[in-house]
Amino acid sequence: MKKLLVILFLYQFIQLGCITNSGFEETLDGIVVNKIEVLDGKVFFCTDEGVFIKTEIGFNHFGLKGTATIDITKSGMKSYLAARQATDFGDGQATLFQRIVSSWRPFMGNFGGEDKLFTFVGEMGSLEEYPETIYLTSGSNIVKTIDGGLHWQEVHLSWSHLGSAYFLEFQGANPDTIWFGGANVLSLPVLKRTLDGGSTWEYLKVLELEDKNGGLLFIDNVSYDIIFNPDHANQVMVALSGFIRKTEDFGENWTSSYEGPYAFYTFARSVVDPQVLYASGKNKEGSLFLFKTEDFGDTWEELAVDSTIKEVYVIDMVSVIEDGQEILYFGTNKGVFTHQIMN
Repeated sequence: MKKLLVILFLYQFIQLGCITNSGFEETLDGIVVNKIEVLDGKVFFCTDEGVFIKTEIGFNHFGLKGTATIDITKSGMKSYLAARQATDFGDGQATLFQRIVSSWRPFMGNFGGEDKLFTFVGEMGSLEEYPETIYLTSGSNIVKTIDGGLHWQEVHLSWSHLGSAYFLEFQGANPDTIWFGGANVLSLPVLKRTLDGGSTWEYLKVLELEDKNGGLLFIDNVSYDIIFNPDHANQVMVALSGFIRKTEDFGENWTSSYEGPYAFYTFARSVVDPQVLYASGKNKEGSLFLFKTEDFGDTWEELAVDSTIKEVYVIDMVSVIEDGQEILYFGTNKGVFTHQIMN
């Protein structure tokens, strides 16, 4: 088993004028982490070297060693479905794999269309209560399975539609309300939503700004992530490059919650306080950064990270409880960083 390197970095968090020292721990050194998922209370890391799981003794390989994995979800009470990275259409090889007990196998079913030409996987989404019902993006289209991946059906556009997908999220525990985000072939941000479990989809204009003459200004961008206010269903935020956009009326109108020289790739909600949200991604200096809000984006506070951590950016992030403490996991282009939240 490959030895995992653990390196301790010291950094400073600046908050409300006070400076406190804390530790930043790195592991899976140098491995690109594409996705972090919490399933059945366990933390999974989809990386360019396969899937890892966090255990009490460290990071253990969960399977698909040497395979660039981009997502994982439950596909049954005791099974998992993982997706492999591929080209825009697919490369003729299996891109979906199922794990039952401890064994992995290719598990494509009819995925990719009649001739299985379009086997690219973007994002997967499912609810813990219905593990066999999975939605999946393959470009700009959306497909669905109700039997854990054996049979797939198109629910939005066809297999051949191009584009890029960055999130496919259920709003709370509602199995009918699903949001999809990414970019189209013109590199314009895409945001779609269904309120009926995928039977119909609507396009939402998340980033249309006015130019100096009052006309619409279309900006090259990507919808990278989304987060919801659990206390107010109409309040939603979307992370983009240079912007965090917010709606108070369920997507009818959008305003900028934050604008700045950051590409916001990911949100995370505190497991201790659901009103505390974090945002991170990539900045022009190529260093780690972290924003926090306690009022759903009305105000944002930047927590400054030591500039000695260079050429790194955050792809995904989650908040979990370990040994009674809140821990943030950062999946980056250079491994996993962890930070203990000091309450």
